[in-house]
Amino acid sequence: NKRHTDAVFTYINSYEIDSDDQTNTGFTQTRKSCCEVEPGSVPCKSLSFPCSNRSDYVYWDGAHFSTEAKAWAFGKRAYKRQSPKDAYPYDISELVKLKLDDSDA
Repeated sequence: NKRHTDAVFTYINSYEIDSDDQTNTGFTQTRKSCCEVEPGSVPCKSLSFPCSNRSDYVYWDGAHFSTEAKAWAFGKRAYKRQSPKDAYPYDISELVKLKLDDSDA
């Protein structure tokens, strides 16, 4: 953007964070989905019943997080990286501390 040549961006590596065992701590089901899905598919099967113990599952349907706990664990890693691979060149906590140009105020 020509108006914001001093803009700063960060990359959050969702694949790395999601696949790391640290983010999946506390879940008993880290690969299986909470609802029934067709093989090789993502959405839940029509009229299928979801699991009753949703907080045990990382994934709802094989692609989407199942619980607030998983989203919270992911968000903490995006905010304050635990590995250099989590975020680049800044995590969110570092990004918000950057000094802005006075013209951006």
